[in-house]
Amino acid sequence: MAGMLALLGACAKSQDGSTAQEGIPGTSQQALSLGVVQVKDLNTRPVRFPSVRSEAVALADGTSLFAARDGLFGEELWRSDGTEVGSSLVKDIAQGLTDSNPRHLTRVGNTVFFAARSEGFNDFAVEELWKTDGTPSGTVRVKRLPKSGESDQIAGMVQANGTVYFTYDHGYEAQLWKSDGTGAGTVVVQSVAFPYEDVQLLAVGNTVFFTARDTQHRGELWKLDGAGSQRLVTFTLSPSYPRERLTAVGNLLFLASDKTLWRSDGTPGGTFAVATLPFQIGEMVAFNGALFFGGYQGLWKSDGTVASQVQTFEGKVGSFATLGGALFFAGTHGSFGTELWTSDGTAAGTHLLKDLVPGPEGSLLRELLAWNGGLYFTASTSLGTRGLWRSDGTAAGTLVLKTWAEAEGSFLEKSHSFTPVGSALLFTVPERPEDFFPSITWRTVGTAKGTREMGGAWTGTRSSQSLTQPLATVGDSVYFAASDGSPGETLWKSDGTPTGTVPLRTFSQLTEAGGSWEEPPDAVRVGGTLFFKAEDGAHGFELWKSDGTAFGTVLVKDIVPGPESSYVGDFTELNGVLFFTAVDALFEWSLWRSDGTEGGTFPLKKGPFSDLTVVNGTLYMTVSAEEDGIGAALWKSDGTLEGTSLVKMPISGRYSYLSRPVAVEGTLFFSAGDGEGDVQLWKSDGTAGGTVPVKTGFDCIETLYSASLHGRVFFLACDATHGYELWRSDGTAAGTGLLKDIQPGPGNSIPHALTRVGERLVFVAYDEAHGMELWRTDGTESGTQVLVEMTPGTGNGILVTEDNPFTMLGIEDRQLAIFPGGNEASGVELWQTDGTVAGTFRKAEIAAGPVSSSPSAFARLGDRLFFMAGDMAHGREPRFLAFPKELGTLTGTAVAEGSTCTALPQVTPSCTYNALAPDASFAWTAPSAGTFVFTTEGSGYDTSLELSDAVSGASLGCNDDTEDSLQSSVSRTVTAGQTLIITIDGYDAECGPFRLGIRRRP
Repeated sequence: MAGMLALLGACAKSQDGSTAQEGIPGTSQQALSLGVVQVKDLNTRPVRFPSVRSEAVALADGTSLFAARDGLFGEELWRSDGTEVGSSLVKDIAQGLTDSNPRHLTRVGNTVFFAARSEGFNDFAVEELWKTDGTPSGTVRVKRLPKSGESDQIAGMVQANGTVYFTYDHGYEAQLWKSDGTGAGTVVVQSVAFPYEDVQLLAVGNTVFFTARDTQHRGELWKLDGAGSQRLVTFTLSPSYPRERLTAVGNLLFLASDKTLWRSDGTPGGTFAVATLPFQIGEMVAFNGALFFGGYQGLWKSDGTVASQVQTFEGKVGSFATLGGALFFAGTHGSFGTELWTSDGTAAGTHLLKDLVPGPEGSLLRELLAWNGGLYFTASTSLGTRGLWRSDGTAAGTLVLKTWAEAEGSFLEKSHSFTPVGSALLFTVPERPEDFFPSITWRTVGTAKGTREMGGAWTGTRSSQSLTQPLATVGDSVYFAASDGSPGETLWKSDGTPTGTVPLRTFSQLTEAGGSWEEPPDAVRVGGTLFFKAEDGAHGFELWKSDGTAFGTVLVKDIVPGPESSYVGDFTELNGVLFFTAVDALFEWSLWRSDGTEGGTFPLKKGPFSDLTVVNGTLYMTVSAEEDGIGAALWKSDGTLEGTSLVKMPISGRYSYLSRPVAVEGTLFFSAGDGEGDVQLWKSDGTAGGTVPVKTGFDCIETLYSASLHGRVFFLACDATHGYELWRSDGTAAGTGLLKDIQPGPGNSIPHALTRVGERLVFVAYDEAHGMELWRTDGTESGTQVLVEMTPGTGNGILVTEDNPFTMLGIEDRQLAIFPGGNEASGVELWQTDGTVAGTFRKAEIAAGPVSSSPSAFARLGDRLFFMAGDMAHGREPRFLAFPKELGTLTGTAVAEGSTCTALPQVTPSCTYNALAPDASFAWTAPSAGTFVFTTEGSGYDTSLELSDAVSGASLGCNDDTEDSLQSSVSRTVTAGQTLIITIDGYDAECGPFRLGIRRRP
């Protein structure tokens, strides 16, 4: 395959300041081009335009900035003139699939300020103030704001007189800040409230008005101008509706607090209550020099002295817009339902503009927006159909531009993200009628013909990835879920070759597998069969199986007949039999077993079983506490009803609970809690007497990890002194303790993804000095330290969100782990580690430059690595990377023989010019120090040969033909025990039989 990608030079800084450096292209230490082979571009449909969010700000050149998300980048900052060719990503602030979530875009002159998080939108990320001129180089961080809590965030932003003002929820208070665009000039103005209050900001000319709270939790209205800040009034908050609205009408400010309407001219004396109404004041708008607002069953107005009702309605009034000297809004009337109304501000001039859907149900219109001389909104045209409408302010000129299938939201109204961008209005429609968040971006210029789906912002194809993890490996194949763009999700199987990657069956939905590090599997291998759960449209989520063929991918049993689901899950194999949990038609939980046939699939024992785990040939599980006070308990089973029995109830009580057990060298460890603060670590040998507490006194034990070291179990826990940190236990109280307080004090480091690599564990953790990075431990406090800083300083080299969980794959026989890591220069790419600084480096760059491939969904498949990764040409697709075959310390004239014609083109040696020829790679360890000669003499085709360092990937020598021969030879002086990677490749696209010889030079 052409275009194999080189290992780029990059340094990873360790805690002691040493570096791990990849080979640097263009030097004598040329990196070996370890390529990543794309199995098949499963979804070949053209890439779609990113899904836009409704917040946008126009620039002076007619383009607009807005936040958008696509399949390669998370929610990031984009710029567009309303056309595909005029649209581009400004900057991938949080690399890869992680969201920086640009918010509160506020223009000050030619600069736009906004809030974002370069480390991803997660609890560990620091809230930041950014600014941009609309170019990548002009998009820079102004300041990292101080962090004292997981939910610190900028809550609102305005500009006045060339200065940007914003509210910041920080720890135990909400603060008002201002910024002149420099870090030093970004400072706190004053504390305004407790955090997460509904503090409002509004700029009127050069004055900023804002609401606040006093020490008695009363509301306050303040102003801030060149003379400083001043409190204008204090008012009582509603205990049930403590929020405010601010709207300016000329030089007057209106404040709505629950049922009371206030007005202010900017002085304490000119700030007073206009009226207290018998309803909560809704949306407000300035129109014809007065304030109009919606209330319960009515349209109201105020001139700042009194409030009066304009028109009575029988339901909600809101979604205001003004156009051509008229006010438009959605009004609810008993005869018409919710429809489009208009008003000139008088009762006589307030009337229904058009009954879009005749009858009392109405059109449920909303999202009114005045843009480019027209009024735009969405409304239902019939049950299950919604449309984009445009109105010129007349009934005849109110027409539908585009309709689509859409089910109404059950609780919240769906947003279609109206985004004026340059010459067009962008909006989103759902891909499927039931989607709660419409995500397909369309554009309109105000005509039906000019309303169409946006094309891609670059040339390429869409992503096929559906689930974050592969389902399972069975034999020499991996099973995974993906989509070719057609409705539903398809179960695929691959043997690591394009021809061997085939679809098996398409379902309405395949459940998420492994969304987080320690979740129970949604699929499992039993012998040569894959068992999984899926929904096919006729049945709910039920038990399915596959033998690797389309014909053999079938429903095992419809446990709850019809479209309802049995909630099958927690799949576990014991002695060639599948065990799982499910509910029956009466919604009673049971432990089930299956031999893969309908008749052989039946409930073994009733009860709320979960957390199935096999240890030493015995199935263990937990049972939830019951309402009658019977506590959570540990059970075991040999697979028969008679052999299924209670082991022990560690803690009684209706709120008690047990964690998922893990096994360490034959001993079962789990946590138990009473639900009222008492959390304990337990162990069990499978008997009641051998099920005992190890240590008590924890405030929490979140996760026990399956990766162990020296017979010790590691787990995530907290106590009265420490936050969520890594603990260890050898099964005794004395041998149970905190491994290391990584984030000192009550802060949380949240260590996770523990993976065994040789005699170490590697994992991900957070501290304020390093951010979220890769750590290692040998099981001691002193041996627990940062392994590398992929992003030096306080930034995060590991970006984690709930939607993009971090995954690491341990390869035990090679004492390696594979994981995604990143920095600003290269994006999030494929990394590997052997637990040492020198052995931790970027394995391959799949997406060039700062664009991230964001590899995930790792699975071992023989001598290949399966994973999902993205690039701009193909989107996120399945890939395979071959591991070199192990030769040990062999020497001789034919230490390896075979044919490259059955291999894949993975490597481009540095002394050849293409990547079309298939190749074979080997790992060889020097039996002694000295000079060795490596040759392809005796091969049956034109070969090339390259040696590279197994740790760094740096080239140690390359040859394409020796003298007049078509065979190749390389000499290299090595030290005893040094491991080399040997790659045999061919000329152009040639393949054939090869022979590798290794001899020591005398």
